[in-house]
Amino acid sequence: MQDQLSIKEIFTLGVPIGILAFDIDSLICFVGLVVESSLLFFGFFASVLRS
Repeated sequence: MQDQLSIKEIFTLGVPIGILAFDIDSLICFVGLVVESSLLFFGFFASVLRS
């Protein structure tokens, strides 16, 4: 029971800190993923139109 409580405390304290710390990195990764997937989609669309 004590271990579960401490894990819960670590989660409630660590998650917001982790989100704040990695917010910029995750945002950059998300933007990169969106750009990459849209480029892949447009490339596929262009190849379909060409053929």
